Amino acid sequence: MSDGRRNYWNRIFDQHGPGLTAFIRRRVRRAADTSDLTQELYLRLLRADRTELIRNPEAYLYTVAVNLLREQAVLDRRWGHTIDAVDPTTEPALVDFCTPEEQVDLQARLSQAAELIEALPAKFQAVFILQYRDGLSYEEIAARLGVSTHAVKKYVMQGLSLCRDRLRRSEGGAR
Repeated sequence: MSDGRRNYWNRIFDQHGPGLTAFIRRRVRRAADTSDLTQELYLRLLRADRTELIRNPEAYLYTVAVNLLREQAVLDRRWGHTIDAVDPTTEPALVDFCTPEEQVDLQARLSQAAELIEALPAKFQAVFILQYRDGLSYEEIAARLGVSTHAVKKYVMQGLSLCRDRLRRSEGGAR
């Protein structure tokens, strides 16, 4: 590889790198994938031949990024990198590591947590489910529910506060 090609892509990458990294981050499921994909993008650019034919380097950069993101999405669907610990199909595998007494305690805690969440107002329930079960960020939840990010934060804080209060009352009444 020529130094001229490396210098060309370094200059383009220095100019557009921060925006490109943000572009990739907004489109991946796991933030940890952002740096890997950005590095892979850079390596693909270095392997590009005949850079003199590229009329719009920024457009080329983002086109390669989109193609890389598509490849990553296919791999994610094919291999399914995440395990949902709340998923009923994975729960038996997780519970096998518990003693019978721990299983009973775990089931009681899960039941109590479900009751606490079900007692919350609907908007709090929705935010809890989207955040804790689905793993969405405040911004993603806000977009999905059509509210502000500030409202999502408020719902989380108020919901947690209500759950703590109800838990304290139930523990206080049981003693």
